[in-house]
Amino acid sequence: MYERPKGTPRHMRLHVKITLSVSLIVVIVLIILFSFYWSAARGLVQEENRRDVELMVAQLGQHLSSERVVEDLAALRNDALFYKTVHREVDEVHIYGFTPTGVREVVTIPLGARKVLPIEFLQPVQQGKLFSRIERVSQGKYIIQAAAPIESVGQPIGIVMIRAQTASYHSLLTRLNRITLVIALLAIVTLTGSLDLLFRQLINRPVKEILAVMHRAEQGNLDATVPVRSADEMGRLCSGLNTMLAQIRRMQQELTDEQKRLEILVAEATSELSQRNRELQEANRELFALQRQLVHTERLAATGHMAAQIAHEVGTPLNLVSGHIQVLKSRMSDDDANRRFDIILQQIARIERIVRQFLDSTRQLKAEMVPVHIGPLLQQVVEMAAPTLESRKIEVTTRFDSKVPVIRGSPERLQQVFINLIDNSLDAMPSGGQLVILIRAEDHQVVIEYQDSGLGMTPDVLSRAFDPFFTTKQDKGGSGLGLAIVRQIIHEHGGEILADSRPGGGSRFVITLPVADEFPQAARLSSEIQTESVNAEDSRN
Repeated sequence: MYERPKGTPRHMRLHVKITLSVSLIVVIVLIILFSFYWSAARGLVQEENRRDVELMVAQLGQHLSSERVVEDLAALRNDALFYKTVHREVDEVHIYGFTPTGVREVVTIPLGARKVLPIEFLQPVQQGKLFSRIERVSQGKYIIQAAAPIESVGQPIGIVMIRAQTASYHSLLTRLNRITLVIALLAIVTLTGSLDLLFRQLINRPVKEILAVMHRAEQGNLDATVPVRSADEMGRLCSGLNTMLAQIRRMQQELTDEQKRLEILVAEATSELSQRNRELQEANRELFALQRQLVHTERLAATGHMAAQIAHEVGTPLNLVSGHIQVLKSRMSDDDANRRFDIILQQIARIERIVRQFLDSTRQLKAEMVPVHIGPLLQQVVEMAAPTLESRKIEVTTRFDSKVPVIRGSPERLQQVFINLIDNSLDAMPSGGQLVILIRAEDHQVVIEYQDSGLGMTPDVLSRAFDPFFTTKQDKGGSGLGLAIVRQIIHEHGGEILADSRPGGGSRFVITLPVADEFPQAARLSSEIQTESVNAEDSRN
């Protein structure tokens, strides 16, 4: 059975509304019919009373008429008085005679009730017709006046008029109306009760069952059904609700099956994505390792370059020594001394060949300068180093200005700079920390800042940070060429690099590179590329 949810306002039930509405309509109809009935009954009673009075006045007029010539109408008084005594409903009797001067009242019963004959009575009665009219005296009481001709030898000689009340008929009509009203009230009560019982069975009961099933469906029980008790509209409504619930159950089952299938697909896709992510992270680690290896190789190449410079410097004095020895040999005649001079010259020649081969093997080609977008290039390096940075518990924050113009440089050499600086930050933060990388445009220059929260450097170490072969990481196999190579590459690009650090306060490296004014079109495109790079990085952060 359906129960009204708690907290909801109480409303009149449907079957009660319908019952009261029908009863009200019936009452209104009965009132209208009763008013028509009352008016019609009153009119019929009045008409019947009029006919009775007209019949009485016709009988009295016939009784007073005579086949002989009547000389004096006053002689008819006794007959009129007798008639009034017999008919108690008659209040007054008036006899009027025709005279040369007009109509004159001859007999008045009772005395003192003289009345002038109404003018509308005269003409119909003179023509031998009856005439009557009704006058209302009070509520429910009417006076009927009726007149008939008095004839003598077939000629009208006067008029008799009687006046009668209808109180007896009004009392009868009132009692009849009371009985009718009681019967109507009983009919209304019976009809209301019958309608209420009928609506309870035909409407209220099915509606309660439908509401109960709907409430159970709202609670999640879609197996509920409504019993179909008839084949009428209410039965079809219950059957339709059952069909709809069955369709919802089927759709819910299909939705559940589809959801399970999607969950399986999502799980498979998630597993595959996780695998791809792990592979990508591993590839990034390997790529960063290769980049670091390349940097190490570059450091070795720089070492070879510096060694070649040293060899070049050594080769010049060796040539001088060889020339002097040859001069001395030409002046010596001692065979043993000449033999020793030959040995020295052979070794000097050997050293020169070694130095020349070493110079040939360590000579580097000049880097090709092209338009470079610093933001995307640096972002690429950060993404490659992300797995290593995460494994070292280092949080990277990048803030790239969206309006940084392009520069003229070598992407490979600049990438080497960025990797060296990140590698330097890794060594400075062995227990993790924060690394902030900024890029901005300033006075026709591109400024790149690296700020870490590492161990920092003392003023003495800071002053020698860019010196070749100077390192504080001897135990880690440091060569002391990383920052030296960085400064060399920055100088190749016409820029500068400055360092600022204090013990325990981290280190800050600021790189300034000139803007490539000869590439205006590339500079215009840089803004869009930088904006996309910054937005992508901000979404990741």
